[in-house]
Parts: sequence; C-alpha cells; structure tokens
Amino acid sequence: MAMYSPPISDRVAQRGVALIEVIVFIVVIGTATGAILSLFANSSRGSAELMMTRQASSFAEAMLNEVLAAPFTNCDPQDGNFSGPGPCTSMPEVLPGGPEPGESRLGPTYFDNVNDYNNFNMGPGLVDRSGNAVAGSSLYSLNVVVAPVVAVGNWNGIPGTDMAFVTVTVTAPTLTAPVVVQGMAARIAPTTLAP
Repeated sequence: MAMYSPPISDRVAQRGVALIEVIVFIVVIGTATGAILSLFANSSRGSAELMMTRQASSFAEAMLNEVLAAPFTNCDPQDGNFSGPGPCTSMPEVLPGGPEPGESRLGPTYFDNVNDYNNFNMGPGLVDRSGNAVAGSSLYSLNVVVAPVVAVGNWNGIPGTDMAFVTVTVTAPTLTAPVVVQGMAARIAPTTLAP
C-alpha cells in the first residue's frame, strides 16, 4: 500500500511576516505615536496658560484686598471737618472719585480712601506697597475702577453712593483673556479711618 504524501506547499508551515504586514504595522504605530505626542503638547501648553491665569488671579485678588482694606470716609483725612458731623470743608470723598492732589499709592502722601484707587494703573511689572518689584510680574499690568454700586438711589436700603463697587483687571500678553475680580466696600465709619 502506498502512503499519501501531501504536496510540499501543504507540508511546510509558513514562517515570517509579509512586507505588507510590516508596512501596515509601521503606519498604525506611527499614527498612534503622533496622536499621543500631540496630546502631550496641548496638555503642556494648557498647563502653562493655567499657571499664568492663576498668577494673574493672585495679583488681582491681592490688589482688591488692598483697596477694600482702605477706609471709606465722607471727607479726606486732611479735610478740616474730617471727623465732624457737617459737610467737608474742601475734600469730600465721592464716588467714583480719585486721589487728591499729591496722593499716590507709594507716597509720600498715600491713598487714604477706597475711592482714591479709581483709575489706578500699574504695569507692565507690578510693585508692592513698599515699591519693591513683585517677583514674576514683569509681564502683568493691572487697572482698578471704583464706582458707586448704583449712581442714583438706594441699593438694598443703602445710598448707592455709600457702596463702592471695585473692579480689578489684570492683563498680560500671554493670557488669552484678562482676569477680573470684583468686590464691594460700604461707607460704615464715615468719620474715622477704621476700614
């Protein structure tokens, strides 16, 4: 009896990879690698922008706190009738206001009321109350606007001109949008320098 012998092509198992399979593998791996690298690039760019926004927010909040810590009186402390019940002799502190002649944030005569900060600008580069440059702030600028909560009439039973609405805006060329923080101050001790 003769034994069946399969053809040679059936007996030999194929080994190796076809060229087309190698090319497809390279294309798939290359595409996946490109997508992952693009994701990392966008992530690191967003991370830097987030850091800049947080830094701008901290500068804005620090300035807002400085403004809101200032007294909000009827008359300027240098006014002859500062602590009296009558009207100011020459220096009423009205909203939106601004600093009296000779006053500045860094002295020698300092801002002494909330409304003195109206239209205050600083930058690029920020400085603290002692005039020292704030580290890492060379690109940032800020602006302060102080206005009455309502120009005419009352706001929740309080004269609108006795409620200051403070807006601090911080900008930098690297920010996609300005950072804005807001707060309010009430004229609660109009004849003393208590904030």
